[in-house]
Amino acid sequence: MVKKPADRVNIEFERKEIEKKVNRFGKKVLIKQWANAWTLVEKINDCSIKLVIGQINGGDKKFISIMSSDIKARGLKKKTKNPK
Repeated sequence: MVKKPADRVNIEFERKEIEKKVNRFGKKVLIKQWANAWTLVEKINDCSIKLVIGQINGGDKKFISIMSSDIKARGLKKKTKNPK
């Protein structure tokens, strides 16, 4: 059961048509499907957290990814390109 998120959570919704090639009895067929994506964004202590949930053709909702804008919180260093 999904509870209502806190008021500080921003929910973004995107719906688009996707195309997928499948093999039907030895023939490749292009199938069009509808994909829904929800992005829940919350800012905690100068760090933006994004949680992405996806759904195809009204099926089960699935966890896609979780991202953080604060790389230092994970102990990683930002990659820098060497100037030429």
